[in-house]
Formats: sequence, C-alpha cells, structure tokens
Amino acid sequence: MAAIKHLKRLTNIVNNALFSLAPGVGNQLFSILINRYFFPQWWGIIVELQLIQYLVTGICAWGNKEFLTREFGKFPLQAKSLWNLSLSSRFYLLLFPSLLVLFLFLPVATFVHVSLWIGSRFFAQSFESIITTHKKFGHALAVEISSALILSVGVILLFNTITLNQILLLITFSNLARPLAYVILFRSWVYPSQWFKPAINILKQSAPFMLLAFTGIIQTKIDLALLDIMMPKTELARYQVFTNFLILIRTGAAFLLYPFLSNIYRLPIKKIKRISAVLFGAGIVISILGLLFLFVLMRYVYQMPDEPYWYLWGFIACIPGYWFGPIVFYLFRQNQEMKVITANIIGIIMNAILLVITIPAFGISGALTAMALSQIAMMIFYFFEVKGKPVA
Repeated sequence: MAAIKHLKRLTNIVNNALFSLAPGVGNQLFSILINRYFFPQWWGIIVELQLIQYLVTGICAWGNKEFLTREFGKFPLQAKSLWNLSLSSRFYLLLFPSLLVLFLFLPVATFVHVSLWIGSRFFAQSFESIITTHKKFGHALAVEISSALILSVGVILLFNTITLNQILLLITFSNLARPLAYVILFRSWVYPSQWFKPAINILKQSAPFMLLAFTGIIQTKIDLALLDIMMPKTELARYQVFTNFLILIRTGAAFLLYPFLSNIYRLPIKKIKRISAVLFGAGIVISILGLLFLFVLMRYVYQMPDEPYWYLWGFIACIPGYWFGPIVFYLFRQNQEMKVITANIIGIIMNAILLVITIPAFGISGALTAMALSQIAMMIFYFFEVKGKPVA
C-alpha cells in the first residue's frame, strides 16, 4: 500500500515537471525549426510578439493560480464559484482594457494574432489552479502535447511554401486549442451564468500574489524587452534561444524541491540553510551538464554563432537560484512574501541599469553579464535576510 502511494506521488511529481517544462521545451524545439530551416529574423519577430503576450497575461493572471489554490483549500465547497468569479473579474477589469490599449498601438493584422494569443493564454492559465489542486497534470500534459502537434503538423505540411503570416496563423490555432481542450476537460467547473458579475474585491485579495508573480515575469523578460529595442531581430533571436535554455536549467531547483515542500515548510532555518548548501552543489553539476548540452545545441543543431563568455555568465546566472530557492519557501512560511517581492525588484532594477550600460558596448555578452550579476545581487539579499535568523 505504501509503495503504491509513493508511486502515485512520484507520478504526480514527474507529470507536474513535464507539464511545467512542456511549453518551454516546445518553444525551444520550434525555435530550432525556424532558425535552422527558415529565417532567424522570423524568430525575432515571433519573440517580440510573444513578449507582449507574456507581459499582458502576466498582469491579467493577477496571481490567480497561487491565490485560488490557497482559497480552494480553505473553502472547498466554494471552489467553483471562486474560480468563475476570479475569471470574470480578471476578464472585464484587466484583460478587456489591456486589449483596447493594444488595439490603439498595433497594426490590425498583428493585433488579431496577438489578441488571440493573449486571450488563449489567459483562459488556459485560469485552469492551472484546478490542475494543481486536483493534480490533473497528466491531462494538462496531454493538452500541451496536442497543442504542439497542431503547430508541428501544420509547419510540416506547408514546409516548402510556408510564410511568416502562415506561421503566425498556425501559432494562433495551436494556442486556441489549449483553452478549448481545458473547457472540455473541466466543463463541470465552467459556470457561464456567473461570468457577468465581476468583483474588484477578489482582485484586492489576490494582489500580493500578483505582485509576486509579475515581478518574477518582469525580472525574466526585461532583458528581452531592452534587447528588442536596442539590437537587430537576428540578435534577439540568438539571445532568446540561449536564455530560454538557461531558464529551463534554473527551473531544476523547483523540480528538486517540489517533492519535499510539505517538509520544507516545517523545517527550522538551520536545516533550510543546509538544504540550500546541498542544492547549491547540485545546481553546479546540473548547470555544467545543461550548458554542455546547450553548447552542442548552439553549435550543431541551431548552427548559431556563440562566444565562450556566454557560457561563463550563463553558469553564474543559473546557480544562485538553487541556493536561495529553499529560502524563498521559508519566507513564504513566515508570511514574508514582501521580502521575496523586494528581492525581485532589486533584481529588476539592477538588471535594467546594467542592460542599458552593457548592451550597446557588448551586445548579447553584456545582457548575459547583467543577468548574472542581478542574480548574484538577489542571492546576497537573501543571504543577509537569513543570516541573523534564530536556528529554531
């Protein structure tokens, strides 16, 4: 009986890891296809549009996954009503105004694609609290794979004559498939009759979670935004390919911690520090192996020019998160989310200042230097946050 329980737990962990990795890995594979067989400039344009998508949906998500997951545990009988209320409130008060603003600044054809990407991601993200609470990671993984297959099959069928507009259309169709599939899977949660009652109160309650999530998004995307302004699309494409893989390496810390979260929340700071030290060592090994794999990808799969300094700064950027990951969860347990937000803001400000200085002089190498130094700054902040904490 215990073995079955452990097997089920392990299956959930693996499915969650695969579900979390699927969009990033799928995007990475798609970038190989575009950069290798078509034009890097095309990928630069797609990255630019995806950046708009991620920033808008980051705001409109408003921390709903973390907030609703907590609320579902506190009020299980009201879970479905809370979910629908959050959805309608975020749609009317956040998503709809955001799309109106974009309509004023984007060409009509671009707006159509981007608005459908944003709307699809908005609705698909809304189901993440249900997926997490009920551990439907296997179902969600199947949806992600199906969405990727739509895009892949479309590109293969049109391979010899495909244009950028057709690629954008295929991305739109694959994006739309995700929320449609989730609506079918979780149709018992969907109450359209409650979609006309937005409540600003629920947005106030989830605001701290929004700040936490959004500062994290800005921290990981600000380099792309500034590089898009200051460098050609081909350079943006190269940088996005490289840093996307760095992000996958950095998420290894979360996957290592996930099975032990319930225990970590109960541990004293002394043991948290020990876990941080062990995880830091594991992060060094994982980062080295990951960067060796990335070197092979860049040289022989993407066939993109790179520089040795990229891998040095990439390594430095990857390992701090392995050390301060357990400390972040410790601060959550102490209801000190604002300290985590402060660390994110420190990273954002330092990254932005260094990016403005280093990109004109050093290009991609400068951007990677800024990323690495901002991660070190966050690590120093967390070090001093826990340095004087009592061990009990």
